[in-house]
Amino acid sequence: MFQAGNLSGLYGLWFLQKTGGQWVFAPPSQVRSVSALAATYFSIPSSSSPAVLNIASRPSTIGDQIAMEIVAALVSDPIHCDVTGLADGSLGITNGSILTDLYQLLHANSNPDDLRFLGLTGLLRGPFSTQALMEIASNLPILPTLKIDVATFVAAVRNTDPAAIQTLGQIASSSDAGVQRSAARALQAIHTVSTLPFLAQLLSSSDPQTREEAVWGFSKFVDNRPVEVPTPTPGSLLGPQGPTPYQTPDTDRNSPARLPYGGTDAAVPFWKSWWAKMQGQLTGKANP
Repeated sequence: MFQAGNLSGLYGLWFLQKTGGQWVFAPPSQVRSVSALAATYFSIPSSSSPAVLNIASRPSTIGDQIAMEIVAALVSDPIHCDVTGLADGSLGITNGSILTDLYQLLHANSNPDDLRFLGLTGLLRGPFSTQALMEIASNLPILPTLKIDVATFVAAVRNTDPAAIQTLGQIASSSDAGVQRSAARALQAIHTVSTLPFLAQLLSSSDPQTREEAVWGFSKFVDNRPVEVPTPTPGSLLGPQGPTPYQTPDTDRNSPARLPYGGTDAAVPFWKSWWAKMQGQLTGKANP
């Protein structure tokens, strides 16, 4: 550990902000205080800069430039990089114009696995979301071993493509509780009729948080709530988006919104019974 303020021997991507007419170090993540200099920069090997990457698009924003530097470091020297820190940095950039190209470049790296899955994780947020999900689903045993937190980004998927929902259902079959929970979170946030067979299976999960997600998914379906956004904003979870033909006093009583904190499991038998009765009627129907 080095002393805060001692820059000797350090190399990386630094961030500064002007305060009271002076430039001071600013952390790359949005934290309120920094107790060590390590939190103010992304450490990268000096051999990886300046960024030289074989992509068709050129950077046009500061976010693009930062992403280029990070990805160049990861590709050129993954052994000596702080893969976890740099992955968090790249995934934290959401407004770049070349991100898809950069994630495709990372995805093409078969060694180490962390770079390939960092590419897949980034692609979950773009036009290649379904394909990325499918590849993630075909590698479920690897996910818990990675430095990249793939599960968190699976949980943020809001892709209503039937193929994507089928793939989320496959991911939900993982024996790893965290991975299963991430797919359950995505399925309950989407809660279209095609998610219900998978949510029904998750009602029997051994993980209580997964069961809670499943109950929420059924409740939001019958209440005809809109598909949630990954980061809720005020008003984004309000009111039904249309008719609620499946809502009844019984579904209201078994909504987790009306149950005491920690009491969601009490509603699991109801929703299992509800699905057993309604499955035939709902199969093949579009969401109301």
